[in-house]
Amino acid sequence: MNALRHAPLAAMLAWAILGGDATAAGRLEATRPSPPAAEVTGTDARNLAGPLEATRLGQDGAGNLWTWNGDTAEVVVLGEDGPAARLEISGASAVDIHHAWGGVAVVDHERAVAIVSWDGTIRQRIPLAVAVKNVAWLGPNEVLIAPAAHEYLIGRLDVETGEVTKWFGPVEPPPSSPGAYFARTTVLQVDRQQERIHALDSLRGEYRFFDFAGQELATHQIENPRRAELEAWLREVDATAKANRAVDLPAMWVLKLGLDEKGRAWTVQSCDPASGRAVLVRFEPGRQPASVPIVLDCCTYNMTIQGMNLIMAPIPRTAVDRRCSTERRLPE
Repeated sequence: MNALRHAPLAAMLAWAILGGDATAAGRLEATRPSPPAAEVTGTDARNLAGPLEATRLGQDGAGNLWTWNGDTAEVVVLGEDGPAARLEISGASAVDIHHAWGGVAVVDHERAVAIVSWDGTIRQRIPLAVAVKNVAWLGPNEVLIAPAAHEYLIGRLDVETGEVTKWFGPVEPPPSSPGAYFARTTVLQVDRQQERIHALDSLRGEYRFFDFAGQELATHQIENPRRAELEAWLREVDATAKANRAVDLPAMWVLKLGLDEKGRAWTVQSCDPASGRAVLVRFEPGRQPASVPIVLDCCTYNMTIQGMNLIMAPIPRTAVDRRCSTERRLPE
């Protein structure tokens, strides 16, 4: 029988080889310059209260920025005047935060979802039949789960019953033959006002757009400039996995996703930390993805959108000369 593994050791080796960091969210900072194009320089927005450091960033549904540090397990909600709330979620590999519903986290080696109150109490721990890489609040009693390897991209999990009520977004079935395969690392953004779900494959660059019923409304493909070198590394891991008759599923997070106040999704497609030149991609309903070059003081892939502002922050343990914490108005 083939052993199915999510290869934490293999993932760590990958980040060591590529000069990255084997955190829950991972890191790959591009060193290639952005392709030449007409540049749009972002105008200054308000300055951040201080340097940010976060495994992940997001919005709490009330316009506040939250940060999660996977090393310290701490969630911080940042108001206009600084930290407004703190929450500790131990043992999590992914989190999402809502100002009224609290925290939801992937725990227990990606085999459970925990619902966490603002006082730190775990209200509920829901075991899962599949390993999950990401999670997002859909409503007060529903969350989205994104499996590492499954025949569907996303599941709707009923918090009260602990049951997955719907799977949607068909994908290739999980691998069964020995070898190394990249796990699906799906970044999720939920637009509750328009009842839309944005999903981006962090490695493969596939963007998919759904309504709350799970009906697919659009799909687009963008290039991930780091994919080729990651696949070259995977071929080396593949030989070892086959020799061990194992199925290894290393997870790589590269592209992130943010949602602006107009309901448009954005990602950082490429970034040159030395020059601050980056290329953003904007996904807008009813249109093709738009490539938007921008010049910043610094750049990183780790980002979110707050209102109409692009926010970037280094993940924990980023090298000092590659740390980037910045906020700029989005270019139009």
